[in-house]
Amino acid sequence: MVGEELLPSAIALNGTAFNMARVVGPAIAGIALIWVGITGILIINSLSFFAVVIAIYSMRISESPKMQKAHPVNAIQKGLSYVLNHSMIKPMIFLTAMCSIFGWPYSTLLPVFAKDVLGQGASGLGYLYSSAGLGAVVGSLITSTFSVRFGTTRFVFVGMVLAGLSILSLSFANNIAFGVLHSFLNGF
Repeated sequence: MVGEELLPSAIALNGTAFNMARVVGPAIAGIALIWVGITGILIINSLSFFAVVIAIYSMRISESPKMQKAHPVNAIQKGLSYVLNHSMIKPMIFLTAMCSIFGWPYSTLLPVFAKDVLGQGASGLGYLYSSAGLGAVVGSLITSTFSVRFGTTRFVFVGMVLAGLSILSLSFANNIAFGVLHSFLNGF
């Protein structure tokens, strides 16, 4: 969709848009919960996917890449070999796997944490999710600004350590303000 020279900017823009949705989405959902209830929110969310389908369908790509016909097992082996032999991709894949395995359950367990530990309802949960999204937006802007200077791998590693420490410190939260602060740091 974009040329190779614009790929880093496109990836950064996509990440920022995704994280902005993490900020705005819970706030809208909290307000909509009052007006239309949980069923209405799920219907609105499902209808929102039509906009994405329409956008993808209306895209005009000037040239399509040349696809090589390869057996799926051979293609997987070739991809794994490339990743394992690439000095920058290999640590990024490892860090992403660690984040997915040990960090993502935080997001899944956050509703229970908000309700049972912090004594919060939908609005408190929205604050926690929104602050994590805001932290991600701020983090992506800082990363895109300074990663060339300090190195992308170093930035990602520091971010992973910060996320782990913020999840650990969130486990000691006993009020919503402390929870929001550490959710922001986790998103960062």
